[in-house]
Amino acid sequence: MVVNSMNGTQKSTSDIMGIKFSHDGVSLQVSSGGCTDKNDFSVVVRETFPTQTEINRINRDGCEAYLPYGTDVLFTGAELGLSESANRLRLILSQVSGRVIR
Repeated sequence: MVVNSMNGTQKSTSDIMGIKFSHDGVSLQVSSGGCTDKNDFSVVVRETFPTQTEINRINRDGCEAYLPYGTDVLFTGAELGLSESANRLRLILSQVSGRVIR
């Protein structure tokens, strides 16, 4: 999934159910079986303008709770490589390769 916050362009993947930008950072609504947390993702910041940050899901959630709306994972501006004065971000999101993540 690539989200360009400058124009709202969005392509979906089965793992990422939603995205919310706020003053606290970026919150991803992701599919989960009940054991998903921030440690299941890697963050790579590229020093470009605007800042490009890639978030990759690196671990599958092997739990089997029924969470039809998934769970939210919040990444702060600092974790995304943003300075306080930043007003643009290109966010690149991907999931674990292979089957759909629970």
